[in-house]
Amino acid sequence: MLLSFLVREEVFYMTLRVKVGIALLAAAAVVVAAVWFAMSGQSGGVQADKPASSTAQPAKDSPTTEGSTQPATALTVGEAKQLATNLVSQDAASYRSAWATDTLPPKAPPGTKLVVDAGTFTSQQDAGKVNATITIPGKAPEVWRLLLLRKDSHWAVYTMEEVK
Repeated sequence: MLLSFLVREEVFYMTLRVKVGIALLAAAAVVVAAVWFAMSGQSGGVQADKPASSTAQPAKDSPTTEGSTQPATALTVGEAKQLATNLVSQDAASYRSAWATDTLPPKAPPGTKLVVDAGTFTSQQDAGKVNATITIPGKAPEVWRLLLLRKDSHWAVYTMEEVK
């Protein structure tokens, strides 16, 4: 009788742990989906790429940093060049500073060229996206979309996706 009670008690707690685990996984999936939608700028369905336009230009009434004509969330040409340099750098500290995540992808092979097209930059608050052309030695150039997050006072790459 006691053994039967203990077995039922263990089954109850085991199913409770499974249910809680499933609930936590579902909550994590919702958070990941929300971040992905926020970063990709999609609210459902497939959305065509926006052409380079005045969206990268600051609005006249947008807040600016002191002594600057760019809004605090703009990607300047200088920042775009620095980001491109850091992404293909063989220096560990420079490469690390280009990424917003703790898990870093492998470094690009030496001789890789990366050009960030600051004219394609769009943002919403501290998240943005910009296109970049990557040329790996011996391969044809490819266009990738860099999904960015504001990290301290600069833009850093959260992830990259190939533009087809």
